[in-house]
Amino acid sequence: MTFIIRASLWALLIFMLYQLFAGLRQPPLTQEQQLCQTPIAWRLGTIAPDFNLSEAQALAAIRAAAGQWNDIAMRQLFVQDTKNGFPIDFRYDARQEALLRKALLQRQLNQLEQWIDPRKTTLQDNVDFLRRKIADFEQRKAQLNSDFAQLKQQAATVASQEHADRLNAELERLNRRQTELNEEAARLNEEQHKLKQDNDSLNDSIREHNRLIADHRAESTAQRQGQFEVGQMKIQGKQRQMTIYAFLSTEDLVATIAHEFGHALGIGHTDEPSSLMYPLKNAAQLEPTSVDLQALIRQCPRQMN
Repeated sequence: MTFIIRASLWALLIFMLYQLFAGLRQPPLTQEQQLCQTPIAWRLGTIAPDFNLSEAQALAAIRAAAGQWNDIAMRQLFVQDTKNGFPIDFRYDARQEALLRKALLQRQLNQLEQWIDPRKTTLQDNVDFLRRKIADFEQRKAQLNSDFAQLKQQAATVASQEHADRLNAELERLNRRQTELNEEAARLNEEQHKLKQDNDSLNDSIREHNRLIADHRAESTAQRQGQFEVGQMKIQGKQRQMTIYAFLSTEDLVATIAHEFGHALGIGHTDEPSSLMYPLKNAAQLEPTSVDLQALIRQCPRQMN
């Protein structure tokens, strides 16, 4: 019995020495890598009323974002802890207003483009049709003038009363044609005036479209220059705090939170536009990519082995 106890103690001692030796062989973790040593606990903080976001909606978005990292890592990197978790706050400020303004500009651009393009085609078709009508009108007007000139020549050589009656009947017919042409000329002038108004309206829309493009580019430039941060992750020692400033949709919110969760792990920005950790928010950032996974492996090598 004593032998078994001694053997067990020696085995335990050898195992502990092995673990100590193995630990000494591993390179020490950097300060950033220590951030993912244990599952990170989070909790829902405050939500600014201006967001019109319910607590249930905010929690669903946070859980979805955390789930993206947990799924790609195949382990619990983030857990909800309503007491000890780091806070995730929703703070409404000028960034949300700017984001909404940019979205409104894009919507207005889309609406104008949908209005402008078909009307360009319609206006051109109407202009071509009117030109053909005017050309036909001018041809019939020239023919009428020719008929008047011919009738005048015939009137100079009237041979009989019957001849005169025929000329008078022809003159009445030509006068009716002239009246009809005058009425048609008035209608063509109205059509020309209407097309000019349509053209002016189209040009006004094109100028407005160009102005909106300039405004949209200015908003995008401000974002590219780092003046438009929709989320922020603060880390001081072991303390973390996430703040969400702006989002346009549930999908957009989930992607923003997932991006900040990446920073909570100590992961920096990537160069791949479709990855969650790309610094500029875009529509392609839907879920973690292979680039994000490689960044996670580099950041948390022991947890991912």
